[in-house]
Amino acid sequence: MVKQNTQIMTKHSLIIALVLLLTACAANRDYVVGYDYSYQGNFKKYKTYAFMKHAADPLTAQNAPKIEEEIKFRMKLLGYEYSDNKPDLFIIFKIFEDNFKFKGYSQPELKNWIATEDTTSLNYSPVRYELNNGTLLILMNDRKRRTTAWQGYASGIRSETQAISQRVLKSSIISIFDQYEIFANSAIQKKEVDD
Repeated sequence: MVKQNTQIMTKHSLIIALVLLLTACAANRDYVVGYDYSYQGNFKKYKTYAFMKHAADPLTAQNAPKIEEEIKFRMKLLGYEYSDNKPDLFIIFKIFEDNFKFKGYSQPELKNWIATEDTTSLNYSPVRYELNNGTLLILMNDRKRRTTAWQGYASGIRSETQAISQRVLKSSIISIFDQYEIFANSAIQKKEVDD
């Protein structure tokens, strides 16, 4: 009898462990990250930024404090200063709840393009993306030119039935900013002096 109870408990333990493992895998799903930029962006001269105030939908508004906090941290690491007085860049962000089609562009890596500033092929080759439920879009607008200089996104950060976890939100912002490796002008000069 004891042996039979032990076997039953072992089977139940294995089933519970399998369910927990599958749940953990579902919670750690991957999301798609990408970016596009404008060839007219003045990336070597941007030093300051601010957030553009805009009417936010409930999902974006609910997560706005965490998004702003993480963006401020990433921008500081890149050497940018927060300034409400005529910033070089205005940052806008939004979380899209539903799946949607998005037009992006096939371009050289931003860091490589800035290093070479190859003006021989400034073509925007459009690419259509299917972005999944819960896409965080971050735009950097050039204040003087009134155009988008750079946009990065992480798609699929929220399932239809779940709220966005703070861990996934932070991780998606880090992944987006991993695509924007452009240091502010002062940080570039400091880095060159340190090298």
